[in-house]
Amino acid sequence: MEAETARTRIQLQTVLDSTPALIVALDEKGQIALINRFALNLLGYTEEELLDRNWFDTCLPQPDGREHVYPVFRRIMAGEIAPVEEFENTVLCRNGRQLLIAWRNTSMTDKHGRIVGTLSSGMDITERKRAERELRELNEHLEERVEQRTRELTQAKQLAESASRIKSEFLANMSHEIRTPLNSILGMAHLAMNTEADSRNRDYLKKIQFSGEHLLGIIDDVLDFSKLDAGKLKIDTADFELSRVLESVNNMVAGKAAAKGLELVFDIDAKICANLRGDPLRLVQVLVNYADNAVKFTEKGRVTLRAKKIGENETSCLVRFEVQDTGIGMSAAEQAKLFQPFQQLDTSSTRQYGGAGLGLAICKQLAAVMKDGEIGVESIPGQGSTFWFSLRLDKAWWSSRAEKQGRMDVPPALLATISGARILLVENNLFNQQMATEFLENAGVTVCVAQNGKEAMDLLAHDTFDCVLMDIQMPVMDGFETTRQIRANPALAGMRVIAMTASASNRDRERCMGAGMDDFISKPFKPYTFYAVIARCLSGQIPASVTPAAAAEKVTWAGDPVAGDTGIMDFRVLAELMGGNKLKMREFALKFMASIRQDMAEVEAALERKDRVALGVLGHHIKSPARMVGATRFADLCQTLEGCGKSNASIGQIQDVFGQMRALLERIDEQISKEFASLPDSVYGGDHSE
Repeated sequence: MEAETARTRIQLQTVLDSTPALIVALDEKGQIALINRFALNLLGYTEEELLDRNWFDTCLPQPDGREHVYPVFRRIMAGEIAPVEEFENTVLCRNGRQLLIAWRNTSMTDKHGRIVGTLSSGMDITERKRAERELRELNEHLEERVEQRTRELTQAKQLAESASRIKSEFLANMSHEIRTPLNSILGMAHLAMNTEADSRNRDYLKKIQFSGEHLLGIIDDVLDFSKLDAGKLKIDTADFELSRVLESVNNMVAGKAAAKGLELVFDIDAKICANLRGDPLRLVQVLVNYADNAVKFTEKGRVTLRAKKIGENETSCLVRFEVQDTGIGMSAAEQAKLFQPFQQLDTSSTRQYGGAGLGLAICKQLAAVMKDGEIGVESIPGQGSTFWFSLRLDKAWWSSRAEKQGRMDVPPALLATISGARILLVENNLFNQQMATEFLENAGVTVCVAQNGKEAMDLLAHDTFDCVLMDIQMPVMDGFETTRQIRANPALAGMRVIAMTASASNRDRERCMGAGMDDFISKPFKPYTFYAVIARCLSGQIPASVTPAAAAEKVTWAGDPVAGDTGIMDFRVLAELMGGNKLKMREFALKFMASIRQDMAEVEAALERKDRVALGVLGHHIKSPARMVGATRFADLCQTLEGCGKSNASIGQIQDVFGQMRALLERIDEQISKEFASLPDSVYGGDHSE
């Protein structure tokens, strides 16, 4: 029997010794009753050194062994708690090294069920725990580094944005600061050109004017490039006629081409839809840049501007524009430098052609933000170049051809949207009041007029309107402040406000939209665009960023001439405005003269007071009615007066401008009398001097 027990013990010990885990059996006092070879090797002891030794005193670091682990063992032995299935604690090797062991424990009982000891198996998890700890520390450190790097990148981004904003603001402010005195220089040069001067002084004045216009172009290019670079230059959407865009290009380039003896040719595909929707101003900008370059680099021959349709669907058409010249041409290496900012083909100190090298770079960026916009060049040295530009243009919602014929040919669907509306017109210029009121009443609109923003707020508090047409520059309270008060009043929530102003730049539009206005009409307005903006605004079909009024900017109209442009008064403008009705034309021409004489009296009074601010405001105030009736030269003088007021020009200079305005006004009066002399006075019912 004893031999069999010994054999069993040996077999058991053999099994335990072959197990790759620590096996330790403790008796009820915590003495080591059994330990396998793996545990002995790991701890660095022999079996004789550990058997019958107290496990907690020998193999656990103190005081942890006695204070924390041993009390748990005693509670297991007393049956107070079940054996801990999983338990981690540190054991102490003979050489002093400490290991972290994960144990699985079970209790040992005798035949009566009494607990007589514990049997535990353990795995050395020291390295695993160390790796986990290092990985955790690494992750924490990595998170800290990522967080720190994120903070650095955020700060760098904020600094870059701040620098870009400061740069844009600086360029905008500098552009404004330079443009104001430069406009005065150009205005004074223009005025001086109209006076008697010998050939030498006239040559000096021409060079001053040319250099000033060149500098103004560079300023505009730098400002546009800065806006494009910062992503702040917006593409507007407007209805326009392609013929008017090309006419505008012709007006800007024809004189330069003629001065060099070049033929300027327009080759337009008849299949292109005449009425389109896009950004006509930016389209003109690209084409004029191309055409100016073509004229600059061509000494003889011709410059051809070509437009052809290369694709079309129900709602849009894809158009390719080309500007071809017979100039110096370019090599492949030179072509590779194009469309990059500040790149010029001739960089020598004796270069023949000027420029900042920004025009083509701006064209490329404008193409990138237009629908399906692409840009390129084809050139052969000595034979000329062809610069091309393609983009997709939407077909216009309403045909703008109706605008040529006056109100009666405006589409009925457009007028039906306006008819029956109640509109508050906030305008302090008498002529503009009369013009807008008649247009609105002819469309079946009920009109109420306010002279300034304060009167408008009083009317809005006691009456109901569908829309407000808001002038910007007014006494007492201007259009911006009035609109802000409207938006701040919950009772006026949803009130449509449309700006009407002679200031038509993108910056002016942004200021209007920023003040809470819904849309924008530039003065002088045209019948179609006037009705279209109001109709769309009332029907809620136009987002605030869309500005149909832009279609008329910088485009010379060529309607059926009545007497044409005499150089003093262009009666074609009035003919277009009044649908060719000479009775209406005369009526509004006389109203214009009556209004302008009152304004001139105010200018004279402000001049006597030497009130430059008032003079600038009056110049702006008179400018849009003058353009509305076709008195373009008079409007230019008004703009010069406005610039003088802003630039602190001398009183002598302003008096000179006023003298020219007064003399030109008398010639306008004579021209009006001559133009309508064949009409009987009885048609108008007597005196119309107003």
